[in-house]
Amino acid sequence: MVEYEWNRELCRKYAEGLRPAVKFDHRPLARKIFRYLDPQPNQTVVDIATGPGYLLLELGKLMQAPTLMPKCWKSPKRKPLNTAIES
Repeated sequence: MVEYEWNRELCRKYAEGLRPAVKFDHRPLARKIFRYLDPQPNQTVVDIATGPGYLLLELGKLMQAPTLMPKCWKSPKRKPLNTAIES
C-alpha cells in the first residue's frame, strides 16, 4: 500500500482532481460552521470522514492560521496540514 505525505500541495491537487465530480458548493456550509464555532487563531479543525476535503479546505480559508486535520477511515495516518489557506 502506498503512503502519501498529505501536505498542502497534495491536498489541493487531490481536491482539484475530484472537483468536477462534486456538484455541491461547500462554501455556504463552511461559513455557517465558522459563525457557529467562533474559531480563534491557530485552532485545529478535524474533519471526520473528510472525503476529498472540500468542506475542510473552505473552512480553512475562513480561519486565521488553522491546523487542518483530515481524517478518513481509509487513510488513518494522515498528518496535520499546517497552513494558511489562500482564497
